[in-house]
Amino acid sequence: MKFERSHRWLLAFLLLTPNSQLPSAVALTDDTPQWGLLDQFQRTMTQAEFQSRLDRVFSPGGAFQKFLVYDGDSVSIFDDEQRQQRLYRLQFAADTPRVVKRTFKTLEDLPALKNPPDQPLRGLRLALDPGHIGGEFARMEERLFKLNGGPAEQEAVQNLIVARLLAPQLQRAGATVLFTKNDFKPVTDASPEQFRELATKYVRENVAPRPDVRAMSELAREALLLDTLRKRMELEFYRNAEIRARAALVNDRLRPDLTLCIHFNAIGDTDRPAPDNRLLLIIHGGYSPGSVETPQWKFEMLWKLLENSHPTELAAAAAISRAMAADLKLPPERSKQDPNYATVSDNPYIYARNLIANRLYHGPVIYLEPYYQNNPTTYARLLAGDYDGEREFGGQRLRSIFREYADGVARGVIEFYRQHTMATPAGR
Repeated sequence: MKFERSHRWLLAFLLLTPNSQLPSAVALTDDTPQWGLLDQFQRTMTQAEFQSRLDRVFSPGGAFQKFLVYDGDSVSIFDDEQRQQRLYRLQFAADTPRVVKRTFKTLEDLPALKNPPDQPLRGLRLALDPGHIGGEFARMEERLFKLNGGPAEQEAVQNLIVARLLAPQLQRAGATVLFTKNDFKPVTDASPEQFRELATKYVRENVAPRPDVRAMSELAREALLLDTLRKRMELEFYRNAEIRARAALVNDRLRPDLTLCIHFNAIGDTDRPAPDNRLLLIIHGGYSPGSVETPQWKFEMLWKLLENSHPTELAAAAAISRAMAADLKLPPERSKQDPNYATVSDNPYIYARNLIANRLYHGPVIYLEPYYQNNPTTYARLLAGDYDGEREFGGQRLRSIFREYADGVARGVIEFYRQHTMATPAGR
């Protein structure tokens, strides 16, 4: 009876409590941007560069531009479209941009390494970020995948296998390789229960008032709200707190020259087989109107634009896409008619998208999304695990999918940096 009464209280709370009486939500991050941190980027970019980068990459649909007012050699960023509340004023470079020390090497920095041919990655720090937590958290993350009633596969396992195969190849080429995680433990110290108040606020404001929810019977409504509350607590834990903890690790301790986020893709309804396989690489950009509304989101977008990681990101993604397309023999994703994706070059494998990780991680970040897990051949290859040589799948002799993936990425990374870091040969 006590358990039943507690649920009745929660149901009444979710449906009836005024917003002013809601408990304060657990903060995932400080929602007051530290605008002074952008001062290091003052006069480091010309107005033409700023506007071009904004229009082509970060806000191609014009979502952010409505908050800006240009005035001579500066631009003011406002909180509102009426441009009444100014958040920050950025000064542009005149002719020669001021040099700022970054935590990563830009394209312009790489030739100074003067590396030998067999060590093109010497002096570089590369971070591997295997996606998802996995293990006991795989069901919570909804990353426990199976096709047509077959055995379940955890994407976190697949990503970690690729990362562990990739790391030694990069190390042999001279890189210092760093992992954001190398097991099935979360990076964050938080737990789902810590986000109960935040999840309660979400359910109270976004789910409980819906007409379809209010039309349910009392018991059905109670069950739905409780289940939604649990899922929201878990979502805040693994998708928000976990990624923010990884971002803090990347930004404060690892400080890489390039971060590779390792994932496998899927398409459509994962209960139905995908007819083919594709390759997708994601770099940062493509902000939609809903992703630049708050001061914090405006700050994060400006940081990524001004840190000038985009040229390195795009050039590295292009080299990696060429190597992976050749090695994996995968065509590009079908053209995406989605406002959250932006085309930033003539390379059909690369799209810009505003993801929480590539927004919060400092420096160049590339999301790797090859294959479709719900393609029957891919699924069979994943179930086969890692192995030497070749095995037959659907009449084809194929290598381990994990080695194929890792080798393609390694070749692309090495070729990219070799073009920019090798010492000029004698006599040239």
